[in-house]
Amino acid sequence: MAFGDGPLPEHFAVVDAASGKEVFRGVPKPLPGEHWGRFQNHAELDFTALRSPGRFRVAMGGFSSHPFVIAADAFATLPDACLEFMRQQRCGNNPWLGTNCHQLDGRTAYGPVPAGTPIDARGGWHDAGDLLKYLLTSGNATAQMLLAWQLTNSASGDRVDALGNPRTNGIPDILDEARWGLDWMLKLHPAPDQLYHQVADDRDHIGFRLPQNETADYGWGKGGPRVVYAADGQAQGLSQFKSASTGLANLAGRHAAALALAWQVWQNDFHDYSTNEPTMDGTASALLLWSLCNYAR
Repeated sequence: MAFGDGPLPEHFAVVDAASGKEVFRGVPKPLPGEHWGRFQNHAELDFTALRSPGRFRVAMGGFSSHPFVIAADAFATLPDACLEFMRQQRCGNNPWLGTNCHQLDGRTAYGPVPAGTPIDARGGWHDAGDLLKYLLTSGNATAQMLLAWQLTNSASGDRVDALGNPRTNGIPDILDEARWGLDWMLKLHPAPDQLYHQVADDRDHIGFRLPQNETADYGWGKGGPRVVYAADGQAQGLSQFKSASTGLANLAGRHAAALALAWQVWQNDFHDYSTNEPTMDGTASALLLWSLCNYAR
């Protein structure tokens, strides 16, 4: 895409990133009626016909793009880069930081058990720059990784073990990371009448800090247990920051979808799922099977 606040040039070129030699020339396709900010002129630059592998830039009107690659394996490094980010976001045991964090997660809120009941909600991924954890986003990330594996069976290599340490373990890294998410999701469904969906809340937003240096206080001391919200179909949270939830179907559906994909991936060696993964045990394996049956009903 090209855009500008004045008329766009009549031609564009693709040039070799190193030598600047032109390897393709094309005509921009104007996109009338489009605008973004102060830019009122937009065009589509189609160089599909360029099939030669190499490293190139798009040049137009005295400007050029960042370098890009044309190759049969142009996206080969992207899965590993994405998985590295997921490992960076791991909660509980973080291989990127080489330390543990949030070992006291957490204490319940809402749901059928008394508020403040201890629950093991360690694991999963920090949601963003803050340190909250959500079933909705984590369930989707887990399902996307499992789906990517199903579609390609080669979505990543084997560079790290199940804990994210830099050594191979005979399991593709994308499945190691998906199982990290699945382990946490299993903890969020500890009983037939309990489904938890969020760890921590806006009390987290007290400034940037490393996960292992937690200082947020949820009523059990600074750096202590964090609240774990049970899904009950009602608005939850603090004052004006309450959610607008009115049901359970989306949360339960995301949970069940990820578990169903897990069954499809590991159905032929499900025993290995529970014994080869350091954070999974036979109880969790049985719970996963039970969860699939329960949601199917």
